[in-house]
Amino acid sequence: MIEVAFESSTRPGSVAARRAEEVVSSVLDTGRAHASDLLPALSELLKQLGAVPSDIGTIFVGLGPGSFTGLRVAIATAQGLARATSARMCGLSSLRAHCEERMQADGELGVLLDARAGGLYFAHYERKAGTFHERCEPRVIDAASAKDLIAEDLPLIGDGQHLQRIGFETLSAAYAPRAAEILRAGSRQLELHGPQMPEQLEPLYLRPVQARVRKR
Repeated sequence: MIEVAFESSTRPGSVAARRAEEVVSSVLDTGRAHASDLLPALSELLKQLGAVPSDIGTIFVGLGPGSFTGLRVAIATAQGLARATSARMCGLSSLRAHCEERMQADGELGVLLDARAGGLYFAHYERKAGTFHERCEPRVIDAASAKDLIAEDLPLIGDGQHLQRIGFETLSAAYAPRAAEILRAGSRQLELHGPQMPEQLEPLYLRPVQARVRKR
């Protein structure tokens, strides 16, 4: 059985596929549209594994938060592929998957990302006695009050330059979720909670979509 994963909450997006213990992945070109790249990239990965789309048994997808367009494209692509192949589906937070991958030892880790319009995406995770769990679920917080809400000694990952501009110096690394992480964390989630129906998957927007009117 082939398992595949899509992650495009940030640029560049990525795709991964796994057969047994062999994992292959591809990072998309930042200058090209996710909609035109996801399936061709997956096709190339399937060729590397000696597989075809009908071999796909499970599809994982990162739900964000992040780029509204990127999330819509990845989820719609995953849903369409699941309906075409009858594969199982599992969607999960891109923030959680990335932090779970980064935290190999016990401790705490926060994610702080620019959510635009003066807001920040924030989530807080902990690994204790080998168990990974959510201390604070993903949410949007006010950038002006972030220093009052987040402990000074909490290690953070995110956009380093942006965080340092607003006074955070405990940055441990840049935030860059990848499809291979979605694949691994999704497998654990699937084992615990089972698959989801395609229509159950919703982007983790956390805030209303703000339409933009282009100037003519």
